[in-house]
Amino acid sequence: MKLNTVRLLLAFFVSGMGTWITYVALPLVVYERTGSPLLTAVSLLVKLAPTLVLAPIEGVVVDRFNRWTIMVTSGVIRGLLLLVMAMSADNITVLIVAASLVGAVSKFSSSAALASIPNLESEDRLVRVNSISEALDSIAMIVGPVLGGIVVGLYGPRVAFVTNAMSYFVSASVICTVRIPRSAQSHGATRSVWREAVYGLQWLRVNPSLSRMVFLLSTVALAATALNALEPVYATQLSPGNAELALGKMVSAWGVGVLFGSAYVIALGNRARLRTTFLLGVTLESLSVGGVAIWAVLPRVLGFLVIGGVGNSLIDISLVSILQKSVPDQVRGRVFAFSLMLILSSQVSGMLVWGWLAQYLPVRVLFVVAGGIAMGVMVLGWLCWTLADTPGQLAGERK
Repeated sequence: MKLNTVRLLLAFFVSGMGTWITYVALPLVVYERTGSPLLTAVSLLVKLAPTLVLAPIEGVVVDRFNRWTIMVTSGVIRGLLLLVMAMSADNITVLIVAASLVGAVSKFSSSAALASIPNLESEDRLVRVNSISEALDSIAMIVGPVLGGIVVGLYGPRVAFVTNAMSYFVSASVICTVRIPRSAQSHGATRSVWREAVYGLQWLRVNPSLSRMVFLLSTVALAATALNALEPVYATQLSPGNAELALGKMVSAWGVGVLFGSAYVIALGNRARLRTTFLLGVTLESLSVGGVAIWAVLPRVLGFLVIGGVGNSLIDISLVSILQKSVPDQVRGRVFAFSLMLILSSQVSGMLVWGWLAQYLPVRVLFVVAGGIAMGVMVLGWLCWTLADTPGQLAGERK
C-alpha cells in the first residue's frame, strides 16, 4: 500500500476506536436512566437517521468539493460534539441530539474516504486495501467496546465521551498529512444540487446487478438490526451484575468475526469472487441472528456473534470493492451515499420496530423471528438472485 493510504486507514482506525467506546457508553447510559428498550434503540439509531435526510446532499458534497477538507473538518466537528456530550452526560436529550449530529457528520467523512481510496490505489489492489481496512475496523471493534465497558464501569460515561473526542482530533491530525490525487472529480457547481443528487440514484437504478445487491442487503439488514437494537437489553439479561462488560464482549465478538472474515479475503487475494463472497456473507450473518437465541448463555452467544461478524465482513468488503471498481470517480460519492442511504433506512426501520416490540415480547423470541426473516431472504437470494459478473455503467455524466 502507498503511504497516503496507510495514513488514511490509520486515521480511521483511531477514530473507530473512539466511536466504539461511545457505542457502548451511550446506550448503557440511556437504558440505565430510562429503563426503556425503545429509547435505547433510539439512542443507537440517531447516529444512522441523519443519513436518510442528508444522503442526497452528502453525495453531491463529496463529489463536488475537496474530499480531504471534508474528512479533516468532520473530525474536528465530531470531536467538539463529543466534548458537549461529556459536559451534558446527565441530559438524555442533549446526548441524543449531539449523537445524531455526530452521525450526520460521520457520513460525510466515511463517504469521502470510500470515494478517495480508488484515487490512491490501483484497481487490482482495491480488494486487498478494503480487506485491510475492514481488518483494522474489526480490531477497533474488538478493543473499543471492551475498553468502553471498562471505562464506563470505572470512570463513568463522561470519560468515555472525552476519550472518543480525543480520538477524532487525533484522526483529523493524521488526515492532514494525507495527499489525495483528484482525477475526474467534479469541481464547483455544474447544475442544481438536486439534479446532481438524483443522478447518483439514476446511475444505481440502471445498473441492475448493483441494485440487486443493495436491495438484498437492505432486506437482510432490516432483520439483522435486531442485534444492534436489542444487544444492550440482552446484555443486562445475560449478565445482570456486569452488563457493561457483557455488552463490550458481545460487540467485540462481532469484531473478532470481522477480523476473521477480513483475513479470509486477504488470503484469497485477487482469486476472491466478489459475488460469491457477498452471498456467503449474507448467509453467515443471517444464521447468526437466529443463533443467538438458541442458548441464553453468554459464551455461546459470543460464538454466534463471531459467525455474524465474519458474514458482515464479507458483505462489506465485496460490496465496497464492487462499487469502487464499477462507479466512475465523478459520481462515486453520490452512488455510495444513495447505497448507504437505502441500507441504513432498513437499519433505522429495523431498530425502531425491534425496540418497540421488545417492550411486549421477550428478546429471545424477537431474535428467533428476525433470524427466520433473514434466513428466508438468504435462501431466496441464493435461489433466485442472479448478478452480472461485470456491472454495467453509464457512458458518462450528462449535463
